[in-house]
Amino acid sequence: MSLPRAKKARGKRSAAVTRNLGTDLVFCAAMILGMAAIVRAQEAPDTYDEAPAHLEPSPRPGRFRIGPLYWTPSFRIGTIGFDTNVFYTPTDRQADATASGGPALDLALPVRGSLRLAATGVLEYSYFFRTASERRLGGALSGGLYWGRDRTRFEAKETLQRSTTRPSYEVDRRVPVMTESTSIQLTRRLFGKTSLLVGGGRSHTEVDRGELFQGVDLRDSMTRDSYRGSVGLEYAFTFKTSLVVEGERRAERFLFQERRDADWDTVLSGVRTDATALISGHALVGRTWIRPRDGGPTEETTPVSVDATLNLSSKTHIGATYERNRSYSVLGMGVGLSTLRNESMGAHLDKDLWGRINLRLFVRRTRFHDEQPWSAIASEEIRTYRRDRADEAGADLGYRFRTRFRVGVMASYMERRSNIADFGVDGLLAGLSVNYEP
Repeated sequence: MSLPRAKKARGKRSAAVTRNLGTDLVFCAAMILGMAAIVRAQEAPDTYDEAPAHLEPSPRPGRFRIGPLYWTPSFRIGTIGFDTNVFYTPTDRQADATASGGPALDLALPVRGSLRLAATGVLEYSYFFRTASERRLGGALSGGLYWGRDRTRFEAKETLQRSTTRPSYEVDRRVPVMTESTSIQLTRRLFGKTSLLVGGGRSHTEVDRGELFQGVDLRDSMTRDSYRGSVGLEYAFTFKTSLVVEGERRAERFLFQERRDADWDTVLSGVRTDATALISGHALVGRTWIRPRDGGPTEETTPVSVDATLNLSSKTHIGATYERNRSYSVLGMGVGLSTLRNESMGAHLDKDLWGRINLRLFVRRTRFHDEQPWSAIASEEIRTYRRDRADEAGADLGYRFRTRFRVGVMASYMERRSNIADFGVDGLLAGLSVNYEP
């Protein structure tokens, strides 16, 4: 496609987006107001006033104690199962048994009053019985400062994590990624039912040298620094339901692809509900402006985020999710910013059948497509817009020991189809799931 034709096509897509914006906003606003009305109608007439801090229970911050330091050791086990497509390949699939797990340690140090220091360390090893190249050692280390009183809450946290996972549906392989991040969050109740939310943070993401996929060096397309700042207001019009308005500025700076540097400005509004409400979750809609640093035209999109769970009883929870946003393409093979439009929808069920036996079900569909045509696919010389769809479903039947330990038999299946043949894959993962909450 020639450059004038590409610009003309992009102009038509922008016009279509503008025409649909009004409909999107009306739909999302109606959804938010409907959720708020249902939740408010079902809530008990609780008052907003919180219990005084000295009347709230002070739970023990750890299982064991050495002087002023509390510590809780544990061993965390991931999925133990059988993967029918270890390398996520469309043909010549390789199956293997896999397991993951490792030790963890939680530390807590009360300093004075409500001021507390906390740290967590996790070490995890992913083991494949036959596929030695996929065996990886990873882990995470985090520490933070937490403080709170009747009207004010503050936390600052630092995290360092080493993981080996698929970075997105675009990449059909596991990639080792190192992430280091810092975040702060301040919540201050101003007056009555209105609270101020202020946050910020930074993160550095880095991929090892030599990680190639479809001719793309993932180190170049994924290694970047991110900086963000946010401010918002929250109005609790019932004890369990709040209206929120939030604004965020995010600066993305790529170390090896400066053409993708941009500032992302987002405004969101909607409703959030407490976990104990009849319908718990959130429904948010807003607008995002993406401003390239190289002086290119500003791009706009309408993000939507809905996560609602209907708590029919303490034993039955039915939920639905819907997400729509814009993100960077991991492959980053186009020109300019190289972004994707993402849309996902899903549903889930968590049901206690009898005694301590529990059933969990989920289904999810995800769509994404490139905003710009690109080529250089490994097996094809093409220039087209990539369009992908991924369908997932899973079930987990488990038995809960006491309140913190659960063992289950699970199976999940994923199928992804693309208009580019190299990116169509499917696979089944089945095995044992173990969850422990220390």
